[in-house]
Amino acid sequence: MRYIFIINNLSNVKFLQRLDDAIASVDNELRLRIEMRYTEYPGHAKDIAVEVSEKFGSSIVVVVCGGDGTVHEVVNALAFRNTPMIVLPLGTGNDFVRSVFPFKEVRDLKYMLSNLDNLSYYPIDLIRVDSYDLLGSHLSNWSSYVDNIASIGLDTVVQARAKAMVRANNNWFNNKTAYLQSAIHAVLHRSSFKLDYKLELENGEVFESTDSEYTLICVCNGQYYGNGFRPAPYAFIDDGIIDVCVVDKVNFFRAAYLLFLYKFGKHIGKNGVHTYRCTSGTITCHDRATQLIGNFDGEDFFGNRIRFEVFQSAINIGVIDKYNPLSAQERSEVKFSSIDDSTEESKKLNNTSEMKNIDDSIEVMTSLTESLQVDWVEDDTEAEGDFEAGDGAEADFDTKSASDEINHDSSGAETDEKNTADSPVKLEINEDNDGSNI
Repeated sequence: MRYIFIINNLSNVKFLQRLDDAIASVDNELRLRIEMRYTEYPGHAKDIAVEVSEKFGSSIVVVVCGGDGTVHEVVNALAFRNTPMIVLPLGTGNDFVRSVFPFKEVRDLKYMLSNLDNLSYYPIDLIRVDSYDLLGSHLSNWSSYVDNIASIGLDTVVQARAKAMVRANNNWFNNKTAYLQSAIHAVLHRSSFKLDYKLELENGEVFESTDSEYTLICVCNGQYYGNGFRPAPYAFIDDGIIDVCVVDKVNFFRAAYLLFLYKFGKHIGKNGVHTYRCTSGTITCHDRATQLIGNFDGEDFFGNRIRFEVFQSAINIGVIDKYNPLSAQERSEVKFSSIDDSTEESKKLNNTSEMKNIDDSIEVMTSLTESLQVDWVEDDTEAEGDFEAGDGAEADFDTKSASDEINHDSSGAETDEKNTADSPVKLEINEDNDGSNI
């Protein structure tokens, strides 16, 4: 098998050197079957992928060497073609590859190259996102196939600021923390957007939003974006389902609390967070005087309304079977039951030092955030804000403890049958006073 490497020439110099070193480490026979093509202008990765796919078809493999933006270009070139692809992470976030290769050691370039001939290829889903203006005209320049995540709201503001930071000062610190720095800044300055959404759920039913202001809406094929933030921890890129995460309008301290959890995918089931499993949907800007500002796979798009739909088996991707997260027959059980930490599947998933460290960090951050909320409320008797009570009803608070916001008394919260935990489509998990999941 021949491999054509499409290399983003604008990748960090150190990343490119690592790739050169990895290629030099493979045996001569494999190296002779590698052809390297470097991008020269925006969109060139897509042009190269179309060219080689039309010329060689399934007799070659396209190896994408870059970040999520380069992967996005190549995916849109190879969608519904018979040329498979492999991803080697050379970008800032490298979020799509986290869903394909969930273990860090597998994302090592030398390890990947030494196993090129041992990869197996599986079909994965893509999400089609089409953007429309106020008059309903299709905006082709801002429409695309999405391999990872499309989002609207606060996270798009975060992404735009993070990219600007890296462009202005492309150093190690900004590469590692740009998204986190930007998230903190965005939470301080803006927290909600006027949106409506309608979803065609997994079971064929249609769900329409009832509120009009949200912090963000994520339309997810993969699990990660924004350099490791995890809006859809139970999403799989080949299950034929779109995982949608919606965060209500929240006050600053609630947003800070959720931000810590959101980073590690621990926000599911928290008050103000709603998750859905669907096959298509629309998101519309509530204010006709403005437009949606969103991004798909890190690329900005605009419009008054977007429509999205999942397409199954749209492209083939190479994975290492030993670490294959795809086509696992038992994963649907893991997906829903892993919310309960007592399950055997959850114990297996969490039985790593990395996960234990993450859980410890979340516990510390949660305690800090709760104490900050308590101090803020106790020290300022005129403090005002909104918090979610029960099923979305809003109330003002002055001197209530922050724990009232985080852990609601189950006796005072209204229950909606379609939001209960046993719903097969909308995943909603409420918390009672002792913090346990019900």
